[in-house]
Amino acid sequence: MEGNSADPGIIPQTLQLLFHNKSSDEEVSISMYEIYNECVYDMLGYASKGSNAGKPTSLKLKEDGSGQIWIPGLSRSVVETSEQAKDALALGLSYRKHAPTGMNKRSSRSHAVVLINIADAGTGEWRSSVSFVDLAGSERAQRTGNEGLRLRESVAINSSLMTLGRCLEALRWNHDNAKAKRKKHVPFR
Repeated sequence: MEGNSADPGIIPQTLQLLFHNKSSDEEVSISMYEIYNECVYDMLGYASKGSNAGKPTSLKLKEDGSGQIWIPGLSRSVVETSEQAKDALALGLSYRKHAPTGMNKRSSRSHAVVLINIADAGTGEWRSSVSFVDLAGSERAQRTGNEGLRLRESVAINSSLMTLGRCLEALRWNHDNAKAKRKKHVPFR
C-alpha cells in the first residue's frame, strides 16, 4: 500500500496520477483513520494535536438518512500537490499502531483507512472519492506467541476480519439474489 521511495506503493502512485490529471477547479483532501481494538481513531487528528495531546479519543461511526456511513469529527487535510498529499499520508501512517510479535518484528495492530476526496474547488460539492483499506493480518496465538495486550489485539483483529467476511458474504448473496423478497442483513460496524 505504502511502498518506499524506490518502489512506491499503490497509494503514492494513485496520488501522483491524481495530481497529474487534476483540473484547476478541483480540490483534493485526505482523511485517515485506524480501527484499533474495535475503536476508530483519527490518524490526522493525532498529528494535529501533537505529542502533548494525551490519549486519543475514539470516534463513532454514524449512518445518515440515505444509508451513508460517516465519522463525525474526522479530520480532513486539503492538499495542493502530490508531495503535500504524500507528506500527509506519511505523517498519518506514522501514528498507526505497530508492535513486534513472534511472526513479525513490525506487525500492524490496526486496520488503516485512507480516504481521498475530490470536490469542486468553488462550491465544495463532492465529485469523487477513493478509499484504501490496509487490513491487519489474521493471527494465530500459538504461532505468534502473543500474550496480554498483543493477544487482545489479535482477538480484535480476527473478530473484525470475520465480520468483514460475513459482510462480503451477505453483499454477495444480496447481489446474486436481487429478486428475493428478503435480503440478508449486512453486519457492518
